[in-house]
Amino acid sequence: MFLLLVFALQLRPIQDVDIFWQVKLGQLMIATGELVEHDVFTYTHAGAPTPTLGWLAQVIYAWLYDLGGWRAIQMLHATLFAAAFGIAGLTASRMLSRGRYPVPFSLLSGLVLGLLPGLSNAGVRPHSFALLGFAAVLYLARQGPFTVRGLVGIALIAILWQNTHPSLSLGVLAVGALAAGEWLTKWRHPEHPPPRFLTLATGILALAQLATPMGWQIFDVSAANLHISRDLLRIDEWLPPWDPRTRSAKSGFFLASGITLILLIARGRNLRPADWLLLLAMTGMAGYAARFALFWGIALIPLWTQWLEAVRPADRLAWTNPTWSPRALRLSGLGGLAAVYTLPTLIQAKPHFHYDVAECLGTLAKAVPAGHIYNFREWGGPLILQSHPQWQVTIDGRLYLYPVQDWLEYTHVAQGRVELEEIMARYKPTAFVLHPGFHRRLIELLEASGQYRRLFSDRFCVAYAPR
Repeated sequence: MFLLLVFALQLRPIQDVDIFWQVKLGQLMIATGELVEHDVFTYTHAGAPTPTLGWLAQVIYAWLYDLGGWRAIQMLHATLFAAAFGIAGLTASRMLSRGRYPVPFSLLSGLVLGLLPGLSNAGVRPHSFALLGFAAVLYLARQGPFTVRGLVGIALIAILWQNTHPSLSLGVLAVGALAAGEWLTKWRHPEHPPPRFLTLATGILALAQLATPMGWQIFDVSAANLHISRDLLRIDEWLPPWDPRTRSAKSGFFLASGITLILLIARGRNLRPADWLLLLAMTGMAGYAARFALFWGIALIPLWTQWLEAVRPADRLAWTNPTWSPRALRLSGLGGLAAVYTLPTLIQAKPHFHYDVAECLGTLAKAVPAGHIYNFREWGGPLILQSHPQWQVTIDGRLYLYPVQDWLEYTHVAQGRVELEEIMARYKPTAFVLHPGFHRRLIELLEASGQYRRLFSDRFCVAYAPR
């Protein structure tokens, strides 16, 4: 399963355009040896304080990009993503290994159910670091070692997780749910040992949220990012799974939820309070925002495996005696690893991009090698990586950086509710890099003015410069 995931994920197009400015931020940090704490990408907010969210992931991305380009970044993402599901599968196996391991059918079915909700959100993004951290923390919380060494391991994972992707609150919620469930069991059955390890682990995870250069400020930035993403811009992944804008992409989540409900009715009475609370907490997060369905899947893989083992007839799909020697297994494993890290490059010489604006920006660079670019938000990242500091953009994917008024004006300009003369007076752009659908009304204004020539146009990108 790990090998198949590593192979398949390297063949998927790179979809998230924010990865471009994250690579550039990492390059600047490597070049200067310092964090980038003031905005250097936009001319509208030049010098403004910039939160250092995910700085460690950005440094890693930049190092890999300089080493092996987009293929190296894609390899890392595929490895982290697949390893998260590998650890979740290992957690499921160890939970059921008292006398026997789950048969391959049960374990692979549990892994597939975990994958279904997250396939629509499996693009190259820093959240793969978070997914691996989440799986590793849950493994230690369920399997141990329940010692000081285990707590140190959780602390190290938490610090790395929070500095690559600031979503450690999910770990606090999940481990806290397990701890609360074990305390409930202790209350009902006094002979049950108190869950000191889980309680201490929850406290460590909560404190580790502050173990970044931002300290307490990280909560304010996260709240601002949530408000702009969910309430103002209505970005798909921040909406509930049943919202019309994200419903089709989350069909896997609804399928896995339906199977979960059936298994819960059949076997739910055997769930421990800790598992019940974990199930309810993670289901609540997945219902709140579609992006959390990926973590929901990781958390539930052990439960699905346990339920499937319980309903499987004892004489069906059982283990058989292995016929391969240990040496043959090791050689086949090494051969599989070599294949999944080399075949994608042979199949695709270079990774593909879902939103390919390279030709658009290349044409713009010939006509406007430097200047202020009024741009579609999503194209801010490619503009920054291709030609910073020659190009300075108006806006990019750092949603938390811009006040609400900026986003309102950005929308009004796209809708044609701001006169072209006012746009020119406020932004003084050297060129425009727009989206043909989102900026349809603005494009009509540019065309009608007769003052701008169209440099390039396709289904993703339209570029204009003054005549």
